[in-house]
Amino acid sequence: MDIENDALITISRQVPMMKPALRRIADYMLKDQENIKFMSISELAKMCSVSVGTVTRFVKTTGFESFQKLKIALAENQIRNMQRDFEAEGRGVFADLVETDSTERIIQKITYANVDTIQNTAKYLSPLEIEKAVSAIDRAKLIVIYCVGSSKVAGINAKLRFYRLGKHCLLYSDPAEQVSSSTLFDRDALALGISSSGRTIPTVKSIEMAKKCGATTICITSSADSPIVKHSDINFFTYAMESAFFQESLVSRISQSVIIDILYACLVIRHYGESVDKITKSAKIMTSLYKLL
Repeated sequence: MDIENDALITISRQVPMMKPALRRIADYMLKDQENIKFMSISELAKMCSVSVGTVTRFVKTTGFESFQKLKIALAENQIRNMQRDFEAEGRGVFADLVETDSTERIIQKITYANVDTIQNTAKYLSPLEIEKAVSAIDRAKLIVIYCVGSSKVAGINAKLRFYRLGKHCLLYSDPAEQVSSSTLFDRDALALGISSSGRTIPTVKSIEMAKKCGATTICITSSADSPIVKHSDINFFTYAMESAFFQESLVSRISQSVIIDILYACLVIRHYGESVDKITKSAKIMTSLYKLL
């Protein structure tokens, strides 16, 4: 069957015809769709006191090809709701530049775009998913970061942050190096792919190969239906208004770095005393280096 644009409407229309076990899943999904997109199929089954097979039957009954497709539909639904809320609140006037904008108006628009992007990105972050990512980073003996173009801003931030906590980090922004680095991976490694579109071929391919080698994979992207999501164990989604003038705006890159900083801060808290010692030592070394220059 064809899936309508609103996944929740598609599900809610079928609730009256569902058997009790399937209805429990539907009720839970309609009530707490925020966390569904971050759950595995077994986690959802446990929350609804049903078997994994029952969840699979629910997915097919509601017309989705797979549980992953259902989660993507829910994520897209939230993005559409955010956009509708944005327009309903009359904030659409800030969406782009017009010829008659005064300098004061431009200041307001650009400032608002940055603040709004960060707030909406944070609003849709799952604490459960953050904790899963932090645990994976904590376990990893090697962190390999993939990014190209303006996403390198967040990639470099990630490398510097985790490196100061004693993690072995590598960053690849050259397409050839990205693809050839697959030999680095095993179950003790973690691959982080940063791509706003989620369709940057070398980055997507590198994450795919890392996953096949047994490494944990994490992505930061703005597109819930992008290829990189399919190859990532943990997904984080950024939010940014589209603009004819700022296709490569740092606004979306700022939200990528915000996610990195949240992961970093959670890792610091997990090993607070040890982290403070490492950061202090690093700061002293940097200070002594600057004195020599």
